Amino acid sequence: MGTHLRTNHPRSWTEQQFSILLDMSEGPLDETQVLACPICPNELYLSRLLPHLADHMEEISLFVLPSVFNGDEDDGSRAIQAARTADKTGMGSATSDVSLAFSAPDAKERPPEYQQILKEFADSTPADSLSKAITWRSDLKNYSWKPMTLSSHTKRVWSVCFAPHGRLLASCSEDQTVRLWDPTTGYPLHTLKGHTETVRSVVFSPDGRLLASGSYDNTIRLWYPTTGNPLHTLKGHTETVRSVAFSPDGRLLASGSGDNTIRLWDPKTSNPLHTFKGHTETVCLVVFSPDGRLLASGSYDNTIRLWDPTTGNPLYTLKGHTETVCSVAFSPDGRLLASGSYDNTIRLWDPTTGNPLHTFKGHTEIVYSVAFSPDGRLLASGSGDNTIRLWDPTTGSVLQTINEHSDEVNSIAFSPDGGLLASGSDDCTVQLHLVQVE
Repeated sequence: MGTHLRTNHPRSWTEQQFSILLDMSEGPLDETQVLACPICPNELYLSRLLPHLADHMEEISLFVLPSVFNGDEDDGSRAIQAARTADKTGMGSATSDVSLAFSAPDAKERPPEYQQILKEFADSTPADSLSKAITWRSDLKNYSWKPMTLSSHTKRVWSVCFAPHGRLLASCSEDQTVRLWDPTTGYPLHTLKGHTETVRSVVFSPDGRLLASGSYDNTIRLWYPTTGNPLHTLKGHTETVRSVAFSPDGRLLASGSGDNTIRLWDPKTSNPLHTFKGHTETVCLVVFSPDGRLLASGSYDNTIRLWDPTTGNPLYTLKGHTETVCSVAFSPDGRLLASGSYDNTIRLWDPTTGNPLHTFKGHTEIVYSVAFSPDGRLLASGSGDNTIRLWDPTTGSVLQTINEHSDEVNSIAFSPDGGLLASGSDDCTVQLHLVQVE
């Protein structure tokens, strides 16, 4: 680890910090002990936690990881190189023009408690430095972190989605591209080109090996996310493809379209399987229940429909919204269905009966996107009022309002561990927000 730090981060460490971290990493370790990282949601064996903390020392203590990239894949390497070579003052504020990930706007705005924590870590003996680091999460959890902003798209961002393993983030845009990012650093990895019109929806397969995108060019494309290479183009819809969704077992791909239909496909062969008809207007969004036994769809006809995906039979038509239903999401246990609408409200339903449960009001414009956290304790919503709201789905109370985008928020998605919330906006950016609700 010492070689790595001295080679890759030569100006980021004092000799005292080198000594502390090296002593921590080279001491006797219990390989079977698993500890939670005090900075991020990862849990690691103790021997891996120590070098992992060393990486965080640069990211958080020294404020040198860039968070805003304006351009294509090469921007990431240029930005990090600029940050690495920048002169640093005080606690390590870089003099480059790169915005900084999850950091305070400038040093004078950092609270005294924050700087004291960093000083205590630097001044600690090897014996107690790890225990002091463990207090970071609780001591810093109320700090107001800036979101990480990803700015390579040139037009509005319509959809965002995390890979099941959490190591990739996909976004799609009116600029006709799909982009893949490293959500831990914000680095752009691939730009997927092939669609000839706006790309409206993007989703990973449950195993993370495929990526599907739906476009206003009336097609669905399948891609290999690790390489960005195209696999299949699925044709059949006669109007725009507004939404795509994989079944939980990955054997089915559903699509909703401006031709008022839902189609099911075999993603392995790209063959069409079924066409579901029932909506009288554009199908805005489709999503499978966690057990795969239900398929939900929202439409311009102001309704939500629940289908049996194996037969195509309609089960329930959920009525209550007074305008377009543009988003639907199942809770992780499948017991709740949330919907967002042009009527500015969120509604909760019982998907087993189709009965309405609650109506949440607070947004002042269209609710474009809703998403449950992986543990089901939070419901997030993105709106045309430029905000993201985090709700308690059991009470309907607003726990947090995020107001960082400068234009409409079209899509939101939680990371698999629930620690991050991604958002895509008409301001042409993707943002990554730390979820800081207890």
